[in-house]
Amino acid sequence: MDSRTLKAGIPVAISLTLLAYVLRDVDPHGVLQRLGGIGLAPIVAVLALQVAIIILISLRWRLIIQHTGCELPLSEAMMVYVGTAPAEIVLPAKTADLIKANYLHVHQCLPFAKGVSTILLDNLFDLAALICILSLGVALSGEVVPGQAVWVLAGIGTLVAGVAAASRVVDHPVFASFQALGPRLIATLFVLALSVWILVVASVTLYFSMADIDVPTTAVMLYLPLTVVLAALPITVGGVGSMEWTMRLFYGRFGPVEAIITAAVLQRLVTTAFPLLVGLPIISRVIWSDAADPSGARALSGAYDEEEEG
Repeated sequence: MDSRTLKAGIPVAISLTLLAYVLRDVDPHGVLQRLGGIGLAPIVAVLALQVAIIILISLRWRLIIQHTGCELPLSEAMMVYVGTAPAEIVLPAKTADLIKANYLHVHQCLPFAKGVSTILLDNLFDLAALICILSLGVALSGEVVPGQAVWVLAGIGTLVAGVAAASRVVDHPVFASFQALGPRLIATLFVLALSVWILVVASVTLYFSMADIDVPTTAVMLYLPLTVVLAALPITVGGVGSMEWTMRLFYGRFGPVEAIITAAVLQRLVTTAFPLLVGLPIISRVIWSDAADPSGARALSGAYDEEEEG
C-alpha cells in the first residue's frame, strides 16, 4: 500500500470508527419514526434558511474578491460555492477551498495566491463570528464552557488576531485581501459572517424541534462553535462521524440518543446533500473550468508562476 492510499484510507477509517461508536446503541426504528413524522412546513423552512446561508456566504466572498480588483457576479460566486460542495465530501480537507482559488485563477486571471488570500480571509471572519456566537451563548445561558474548549477557542482567537496583524506587516500575495480592508468593509464582512451563523443557529434549533426534542437556542449558541471547530478537524471524510459524535457529546443530556441522531441526519441532509444535489451538474465547470489550460491544474497543486508571486 503506497503512502497516498494510506493517507486517503486513514480519514475513512476514522469516520467509520466514529460512526460505529456513535451509533452503537441507537435504535434505527426510532430514528426512522422521527424522520417519518416530520411535516412539510419545517422542511421548507430549513431549506429556505440554507438558501439564505448560501446567498450570504457567496455575497461575503464576492465582496472580498472585489477588493482584490476582481469582479465576480453574485450568481457566479454562488455557482462556485455549490459547485465545490461535492468536492468537500470526497476530497482531502480544504481541497474545495483551493478549487475556489483555482477557479478565480483560470476564469478571472487572479493569481492563485491572491485567490487563496480571499478564502483565508473568508474563513477568519467565520471564526471571529463563531467566537462571538459562543460568547453570546455563555452570557445568555449562564453555563460554563469546559476549560479545554476555552483553550481551543482562545487559540483560534489568537490565530485570527495574529493573521490579521501579520497581514499588515508582511508583503505577500496570500495577504492581498487583508491589505485591502478598511473599517467599513471589516464591519460589513463581520455582520455578514455573524448573520450566517445566526441563521445556522436557527437551523440547528429547528433540526432538534423536527426531531421532537427541546434544545434551547442559547444551548445551540453555546455548543455550535465547539461542534463546528471539532468537526472541522481534517481527520475525517467531510466531517462524517466527527459531527455526529460532537452533537451526541454536547446535546445528549437534552433527550434520547435517537433524537440527537435524527437531528444530525437532518443537518447532514440539508447542509451536505442539498448543496451536493445542486452542485453536481456544475462541479466539472468549477473544478476544471478550462481543460485546455494546464495552468489551472498547476495552480491547484500550488505550483504557480514566479510572476504571480509578485
